[in-house]
Amino acid sequence: MARGVDPNFSVLRSVYPFALRRMLSNPDGSELITRTLSRLTRASDGGVRWRFLNGLVSDAAALLGVRRRQLAREMTSTRPGRRYILGLVRAQLWTWAKVLRRVGMGLSPSPTDTATGRPFASDLFLRPLL
Repeated sequence: MARGVDPNFSVLRSVYPFALRRMLSNPDGSELITRTLSRLTRASDGGVRWRFLNGLVSDAAALLGVRRRQLAREMTSTRPGRRYILGLVRAQLWTWAKVLRRVGMGLSPSPTDTATGRPFASDLFLRPLL
C-alpha cells in the first residue's frame, strides 16, 4: 500500500529503527529477543563481540536520530536491558579470567578458534592489556 503512494518507500528503513530500539531495550523481557541479541553479540568463545555491539548501537542511534548515550540510557532503563548488560560484563570477565589463567600456566594468552585458526574475537580485545 505504501509503495503505491511512494515508489521509493522502504519498509525496512521504517521498521528497522523501531526493531533495533525494541531489541536493545527489550521492555517486555522477551526471552526470544534476549536469545537473539545474545547470539548476535557473543563470540564463539563466550566473550562479547564489542565491535558488533558498538555498531549495532551506533546504527540504531543514527536511524532513530538520537544520541548513543540516550539509547544506552533507554537500554539500561528496563530490567531486561540491565540484565543483558550485566550478562555482557560477566561474559567478558569470564573470558579475561580464562586468558589470565592461561598466561599463569605459561600458555599462549590467545588460543585459536579451531575452525578459522585465528584468535578468538574477545581475546583480540584483551591484546593491549597483555
